[in-house]
Amino acid sequence: MIRVCAELAAQDADPEADRVNRWTGRLAPWGEQVREFRNEGFYERFPAKGQVERVVRIQRELARSAGVLSKSKVEPL
Repeated sequence: MIRVCAELAAQDADPEADRVNRWTGRLAPWGEQVREFRNEGFYERFPAKGQVERVVRIQRELARSAGVLSKSKVEPL
């Protein structure tokens, strides 16, 4: 979530006057995804080879739902 918000800040920082309302609207779809992040079945909903891959996958899904384009390419450790 923090990575996506950092990308959102880089893409949509100005004008500051209405930023909170714009971001609230863009991040609203996250509220619909709360069930996806419950403990039961989490690893089945986000299959990955390891933790780094899972984090990248979740970051992409959150960015896509918020309409944020990811400029960075995350490489596994």
